[in-house]
Formats: sequence, structure tokens, C-alpha cells
Amino acid sequence: MKSTFLLLNNIEWSLSILGESAILLTLPTLLPHKLDKIHSTVFLLERANIPTIREVVPAYESLAIFFDVFQTNLSQLLKKLQELPPQIQQINMNKTMHKIPIAYDLGLDWEFVERATNLSKTEIIQKHLAPTYQVAMMGFIPGFVYLSGLDSTLSCPRKENPRTKLPKGSVGIGGNQTGIYSLSSPGGWQIIGQTPHSFFKENATPPNILNVGDSVKFYEIEGRVTGDE
Repeated sequence: MKSTFLLLNNIEWSLSILGESAILLTLPTLLPHKLDKIHSTVFLLERANIPTIREVVPAYESLAIFFDVFQTNLSQLLKKLQELPPQIQQINMNKTMHKIPIAYDLGLDWEFVERATNLSKTEIIQKHLAPTYQVAMMGFIPGFVYLSGLDSTLSCPRKENPRTKLPKGSVGIGGNQTGIYSLSSPGGWQIIGQTPHSFFKENATPPNILNVGDSVKFYEIEGRVTGDE
């Protein structure tokens, strides 16, 4: 199906079909404050509690909506979305601030990061600690946390040959983002430290400890971090 448009949350989204049970809504290219728009729209959809929507998955410039094809069809879903009130941007989203410890002495890629940024380890740590980050999205594995707000001088490329296994709690830099591996997994980001905290509890509801739109502030700790190797 050819892309069309959907007015939702006072925004004209580009609408694409993702198979039989999902749609992709993409923001206009030049729209400012994209993450705020996406997060507020996710919050609107959560508050609407539409029973036929199974999941809403935000990204940096888009969000995907998965729906139950046995209870609704595309036309009915779009009609329901268009009926939602557009006042969401005036709603307090009540997101949470998380203070997260990080042991920089457990970084695995300091030599590469120092060379790529032309900064010393001390300077990199100071710049990494300084911002208050925002949880931009979740993926590529359960509990992986993408954080926006990284100092642009710390941007560095992902590894050409990703590691086959990283310890859970690894904190890395990939391009202009920083992120946290909540589970032990393969990974291609440049690892600058580890946190002892886990942000994915598989038996909890919901399983994610951090949520899209939450804020994160790192603080430095020393010593070994226990966890999967």
C-alpha cells in the first residue's frame, strides 16, 4: 500500500503498512523536538487504552502500532486513532528520573574511544557524566536502552567486528548515542564502563525498569561489577 497520512496528536504523520497487523507512523522530516512528539503520542495511546492495540513501539523518528487483526481491521483502527483528542502535549507525562552507577574502569574500548575522540579518558568520563539523558527507545534486544543527549564530541563509530558476547550492564557509545546492555549479548558499541544494575526483569510486568521518556543521570563508582561475563 502506498504511504498516506494520518492526523494524530495534532501532527500529520506519514502512514505506512507493516504487514497485516501493524502500521508505521513517521514524523515530518523538518519537525523540531521529534522525540518529545513521539513520546507524548505514545503516552496518548497508552492513556487511550484501545483494547485492539497490542503494542506501541517508539523509535527516533517514528512509531509502530501493532493491532489484533481478529478484533479490528485497518479502517476501524485508523478511525479510532483519528477520534483521539489532540490535547496530549498539555498532559504531564510523569516520567521518572533514574540515577545509575557506572564503573568506568571496566570499559573495554578505552584505547579506541580516546583515539576516536582525541580526548583523554578523564575528559571522556567528565563529558559522559555531565548530561541528563533521555530514554529515546528500547531494543535491539530485550531491555537495551538507547539514550539521547550524548555530548557530540564523544561520538565514535561502532565496531567493525562486533563482540560475540558482552557482560550485562555494559555501557557503550555507538555513533552519537550512549546505551546500556541490560542482558549479556553480542554487541558492536564501544564499551566505556559497566553498571551493576539490571533494567530488564523477564518475570516482571512490565519487564522494563526504564521506560521511553524517562531521564537518566550517571554517577561514577569504582570496583568490580558482578554479572554475566
